[in-house]
Amino acid sequence: MVSEKLLLVGSGDEKNFIIENLSMMLGAGLSVPASFESILKGIKNKKLIQIIKRVILDLDEGSSLYFALAKTPLLAPYALSLIKIGEESGRLIGNLQAVAIQQQREDVLNSKLRSAMIYPVLVLSITLVVGLGVAWFILPKLGKTFENLKLQLPLITRILIEGANILSHQGFWLVPVLVIVLGTIIYFVFYDHRTNRFGQWILCTLPMTKRLIVNLELSRLGYIAGGLLSAGIPIQETIRLLGESTRIYRYKKFYTHVVDGFELGNSFKKSFAQYPHIDTIIPSPIQQIIISGEQSGKLSQSLMLIANRFEQKTEESIKNLPVILEPIFLIIVWVGVLGVALAVILPIYSLVGNLNNERTVPATKTASTTKKSMVNVKPPVIKSSNATQ
Repeated sequence: MVSEKLLLVGSGDEKNFIIENLSMMLGAGLSVPASFESILKGIKNKKLIQIIKRVILDLDEGSSLYFALAKTPLLAPYALSLIKIGEESGRLIGNLQAVAIQQQREDVLNSKLRSAMIYPVLVLSITLVVGLGVAWFILPKLGKTFENLKLQLPLITRILIEGANILSHQGFWLVPVLVIVLGTIIYFVFYDHRTNRFGQWILCTLPMTKRLIVNLELSRLGYIAGGLLSAGIPIQETIRLLGESTRIYRYKKFYTHVVDGFELGNSFKKSFAQYPHIDTIIPSPIQQIIISGEQSGKLSQSLMLIANRFEQKTEESIKNLPVILEPIFLIIVWVGVLGVALAVILPIYSLVGNLNNERTVPATKTASTTKKSMVNVKPPVIKSSNATQ
């Protein structure tokens, strides 16, 4: 399953294509196997084609759509639950449409987030490449020049030139190793579900990403929980599925707390009150809306209102993200340029100062010597004519 998920990376559009067309074809009166046969003609991803063929084979053997899809990595747990409830209640087409809409929302937000990050990442990448080129090819030659001049180099220059010399002699294997090590660290800190808690803690602590994560999670909370409740799934199962669908550990932990509370007979109000630092993941006004919806029996409608509101806030946060990150990256670039400039200019300034001193010292010695010789010169003796006579 894990290998299939990796092979399906980048096929999100085609997965959405499957669900959207499946709901439309079922609405047009086609059977489920016939719908998948028709969808298969529009798929290009080879692994996805194999998965759909397995689904068709299971359906031909009498399996339900839910069990056939549950064996594949195509859908999240909440989407599978919607399909299961839809088959049992006769609302499969409507639930498939709800799944397609939610997937489309998530894809649009992810696309906007990627677009917002293009410029900052591009600036940082160009800066790293240019800095690497300067350190690899230019600084070692400059270091040899300083060495020939026998200058007393400042600390920043010595560090920079020493690093450049190491890069010049061992860069062909050192740079790939550093890239691999850095990529591995980033993967385990931010992506691997077993070790990404520290990376999530960093993202949930930084002001610029904390607000975005909260807006995203509350938007997903509203749409997924509201859709599941509208489909007739019990509240306890809804929150459990919601916890399985999120990647943020602190929200998973909170949803587990809520499910455990429901087993003890607690309400949302009591679960909120018992959870430490609840305001950091769900703001107090949103808590009141959920509590009010639970007490009035309109929880699904309240959740959909939360979803619509925080989807707008998420889009605003994504739109403002480049504006926030741009000055930070510019400061990083400025610090790097300033460091290199100081490392190069300080020795040159020292060299110019030494040359000026050397010119001044000989001129001073010449003037003093001339003055001393003039003092030691005796005036000529003039003999008078009387003495001669």
